[in-house]
Amino acid sequence: APFITKLNEIKNQNVALQRLRNITFHQSDSDQVIAYSKKEGDNLILIVVNLDPFKAIETMIHWDLSALGIEDNSFEVTDLLDKAKYNWSRDTFIRLDPSPSMGRVAHIARVKK
Repeated sequence: APFITKLNEIKNQNVALQRLRNITFHQSDSDQVIAYSKKEGDNLILIVVNLDPFKAIETMIHWDLSALGIEDNSFEVTDLLDKAKYNWSRDTFIRLDPSPSMGRVAHIARVKK
């Protein structure tokens, strides 16, 4: 239940995650990874999820920067699950590993404005 509690905290702290109709899907090179964004005002959240609960997936995510309202090719995000900071770009390499030692099935990242 700690993971679900964390997800609920993230949802409650980000207005973009509280709306249903503000979703944009982005291209993933793997059919086992889904990538989408949610935006409300200045609150921009990027979400990447491994759909395979058993194996690590490495892929490229191709963000539609114009849909996101991002002018630069690179941008800083903070993963809201663990507070890690990343520099992502239009084409971002992602590795999601659900194994118990890694425990990374998703990124829920807020874009720094």
